[in-house]
Amino acid sequence: MKWPRLALVLASLPLAAQGQVYRCDLDGGTRYQASPCPQGERLNEEDAITTYPAPDLSSFPTLPAATPPPVRPEGRSTRDYLSALDRRNAKARAHGRGHLLEGMSENQALTILGTPDRVGRVTHADGETCKTLHWDDPPFVDGRHRATLCDGKVIRHSRR
Repeated sequence: MKWPRLALVLASLPLAAQGQVYRCDLDGGTRYQASPCPQGERLNEEDAITTYPAPDLSSFPTLPAATPPPVRPEGRSTRDYLSALDRRNAKARAHGRGHLLEGMSENQALTILGTPDRVGRVTHADGETCKTLHWDDPPFVDGRHRATLCDGKVIRHSRR
């Protein structure tokens, strides 16, 4: 029990010993010693600590000023985001059930119901020409389907 404590004390002794080292120049030679230099010799303090001048900060680029967060466009809110999210989720659920919803793209309609049996054109009173797609017996979905698409989006869907 004594030996580990003694070893610990002995190991810490060199760490506890601190001293000052003097650098003396004598006859063109350098000598390091623990005591001050004798009369006639001088302490050379120039090389004792290496110093460097502070850098010129004007040569460094300045950081850009912090920009404020972007302002939300007028009319956009969490409610708008949630309603858009709800619409997207409704489309995903309708796709899984084989249903078409208003606002779906033509590609989504073709993905859900497959290639239509007939394609036609309809001109509305305002002069807009739209496409009508007819499915007599689409795969994986019961019944006949008819969809009207204007500008590539489903605007009307009926199922019989």
